[in-house]
Amino acid sequence: MQFSSLRVFMNIFRCLRISPPTAGDLAFTASHPPRATRSAQSGLTLGILIRRQGDLQAAVMRYRRAIAVAESASEAERELLDDLVDELRSNLALIEERLSNPLPSAKEDEDFLAKMLAGTRAAQCKDWRAKRSDCFDAFSTLFCKGRIWPPTPADLTFIRGILESDVEQVSDRVSCGISLGLLMWAMGDRKAAINYHRFALSIIASVTGADGFATHLPVEDVSRAGKHLTRRAQSLRKALADKGGPVCLVSLGRLAPGDAAYQRRFREAIVERAEHVRGSACDACGATAGHLKYCARCTRAAYYSRESQQGTWSYHRASCRPPRSFAVGDLVRVVGCEAGRSTGAIVEIRGPAAAADDRWHVAFISARTPWM
Repeated sequence: MQFSSLRVFMNIFRCLRISPPTAGDLAFTASHPPRATRSAQSGLTLGILIRRQGDLQAAVMRYRRAIAVAESASEAERELLDDLVDELRSNLALIEERLSNPLPSAKEDEDFLAKMLAGTRAAQCKDWRAKRSDCFDAFSTLFCKGRIWPPTPADLTFIRGILESDVEQVSDRVSCGISLGLLMWAMGDRKAAINYHRFALSIIASVTGADGFATHLPVEDVSRAGKHLTRRAQSLRKALADKGGPVCLVSLGRLAPGDAAYQRRFREAIVERAEHVRGSACDACGATAGHLKYCARCTRAAYYSRESQQGTWSYHRASCRPPRSFAVGDLVRVVGCEAGRSTGAIVEIRGPAAAADDRWHVAFISARTPWM
């Protein structure tokens, strides 16, 4: 197993998964193990690494030494070294041919190999600097979608620092402003969420013509930054419109009397009331068979028979009202879409807003609930 482990270790560098190797890595690889198979494998790896660094003469020396070690191996080991020796000789012949060519343009120089290695690293990293906005989006998505919750103060400080920095790119600052708004909204701080979204809009409004014409590289396509920021501005305005109504946040725990068990039952009762799907069964007896009859006024309450409806009218009267009309005290399940995911909240109707006929004061049952 020692030889297999050594081969895996060296393949990490040969396949450019980690590059370049440190001085300690090279020293470890250069130390000659007692068996010829290990020495030859080390020589091949060192030759490849040294060749990539531009020192062709040193690579030739390593290849020749590895071939000599392989040829001096025992008969049993030679059977394991045939393919390795063929690769050593092929690499050696290729380098010797290039060294014998008098044309400088045909030789690999150190500068060319360094550039090639830098290009390989950039390709492996997917050129993260060009995709920096997508990195920020992915970072904040970990919190916005609840995969990691809640964000630490250090996480929020990191995103806030980019948003408030004048030297960062406009698209990056806007991306962080949107993320902070979503995070604050999910954490129950509605005022901070609105302020962050407004700040992101003000950044977009300050974009110059040169900034708008710059190239933006999102994951899905390549577009001008101005077009990308226009889409962001539309999303921000829609989010502000959705969050612009007067909302009073209410913590369920502080309002519910009794011990933890009572508060849990109280919460479950609220969820059951708000989540109840009317019309799936008789609201009086729970029967589902046969044809259900619906209340003519609200069209939501369902009954198995006229007798069932008459027997529960006194209970149903308080909540019976035409569709899409509300009364103070109603519990409503509000469903929306936020950050690419379906979300929802249970709110209590508090009464119509004074400034508009079509807006209502509502109270969230809790700032962040497990069913949201």
